[in-house]
Amino acid sequence: MTTREFMACGRLLPAWCMLLFGVPAVAQHQPTITSIDAPGAGTTSGYGTLIQAINPAGVIAGYYVGFDNVAHAYVRTPDGWFTSFDGPGVPLSAPTGPLSPPSPWANTSAPGTYAAAINALGAVTGYHIDANYVAHGYVRTPDGRFTSFDVPHAGKAAGQGTLSTNINLEGTIAGSYVDADNASHAFLRTRDGAIAEFDVPGSSGTWLGWAQCISTTGAINGTYADAAGVDHGFVRYPNGEMTTFEVAASGLGAGQGTNTWSINAAGATAGAFVDAGNAYHGLVRNAAGKITIFDVQGAVNTTVENIGPTGVAVGDYKDANSAHHGFMRSPQGELSFFDIPGAGGGPGQGTVPLFNTADTVVGFWVDDNYVWHGFVRQ
Repeated sequence: MTTREFMACGRLLPAWCMLLFGVPAVAQHQPTITSIDAPGAGTTSGYGTLIQAINPAGVIAGYYVGFDNVAHAYVRTPDGWFTSFDGPGVPLSAPTGPLSPPSPWANTSAPGTYAAAINALGAVTGYHIDANYVAHGYVRTPDGRFTSFDVPHAGKAAGQGTLSTNINLEGTIAGSYVDADNASHAFLRTRDGAIAEFDVPGSSGTWLGWAQCISTTGAINGTYADAAGVDHGFVRYPNGEMTTFEVAASGLGAGQGTNTWSINAAGATAGAFVDAGNAYHGLVRNAAGKITIFDVQGAVNTTVENIGPTGVAVGDYKDANSAHHGFMRSPQGELSFFDIPGAGGGPGQGTVPLFNTADTVVGFWVDDNYVWHGFVRQ
């Protein structure tokens, strides 16, 4: 599917007419797209580079997977300088095959180091998975100091551990951990290292997404599962009080329900709900609790990945070929669409925006050889 945002014919004709009649044409901002591949990233199917977040200074954070089959975290400055880093205990290579780009709400479980979020000061948080497949949280300061940590009740077996995925300006970190019984719980870590664990009351599991689940005020949003495995959204306020919610049209089977993985400073949240037919539909919820649901026309699935500081939401929709395409939704509900040039049109290929600031969108795209690449659109 071609990019809808750059409809050349509809823009060239009015501009040409204004020039003919001596009326100055109004310059329209054409977004620039920078495709990014980290040095050392693999260049064949299943390998590549992902951008997870960007801060107001334009520093991006993400990870790449090389032919060593290990994930490596990195930060990249606006002038293109990469700094990659690895956590302690991460193997030099892994026997597993190439990776597919992970869903932003799914736990990545291959060995390596993952950068999940970056704050305005340049502090990065994420997690590293050791040779025994146990995850450990970390925070990396702007000058490169790396501190690992584990939530006290995190499990110590393969597939368990601490998944640090969000950091705000105050240096407060939020994430999830998997205990010795393989149940998921949420946690907060203050800048001084104090950790508080929490669950939504009555839940069978509580978890947070990547990069965008803690606001500048310290409010947190995420997803929890009930006893039947049905998902519901929640917001936890700085005083510890919680609000839960669900879309009435959500399915009632295990793995269905309402998922949210983004919150902005105004308290608006975003995500998707899964209906009884396992189709995804986009949702945004304002601070007062009003939920708006929507679908991209003709889409098989519609998912909101992030709601930015001005209320602009970004996400992706999947077409009938199971290819992904990016969209932006204004606070008034207007939709615009874009694809990264070179993105493939086959199953699992295409454009996936993950995060947006006031005027910049970042994410990844997958080409027709199933190599994935980061992008910055501004």
